[in-house]
Amino acid sequence: MHFHHFVSLLLLTWPLFSGLNGAECVETIIQAEITNPCLNGIEILPYFGNGSPQLIFVLQLVFLVTFICVRVFWSTASLAKVQLSNSLFAFKVIPTFIWILSMKWVWMMINKAIKISYEVSTLQQVVILKKNPENKVFAKAYSLLKSGRKFYIPYMALMIYFSIHNIIVFYLRK
Repeated sequence: MHFHHFVSLLLLTWPLFSGLNGAECVETIIQAEITNPCLNGIEILPYFGNGSPQLIFVLQLVFLVTFICVRVFWSTASLAKVQLSNSLFAFKVIPTFIWILSMKWVWMMINKAIKISYEVSTLQQVVILKKNPENKVFAKAYSLLKSGRKFYIPYMALMIYFSIHNIIVFYLRK
């Protein structure tokens, strides 16, 4: 994680030293920091009584959905725009690296969300409903996801290819 912060600092200080790509860096800051209020709320709420478990759950859900949507849709479009621009090669590579890490985190978050959903639904059925703890929907989603873990390496390879193909296309057109 510290290496990620180092690379992010390179990207964010780029305009200060090069005089280029300031608008892209501001957009990157917004994309990266838009989820921070949710994270801060999750960390601060326990200092106020019981931490309001329902509010913490809502903040975690908002964080998860916002992070995935911003990184998958907005960041992907922004990355393509930068990669196909006349920006310097180094400025194309740094956001590409950060995007690849984001796709790794998206994979991890989706895995974790389905696992937690399965565990919560199972626990809810056992404790509250006193039923057989076999929730068909979450059980199938969880088993499908567990079997899909073997596709992590091909997924990351595809994300790496997808992330650099615009750079290759840009330089092949020249």
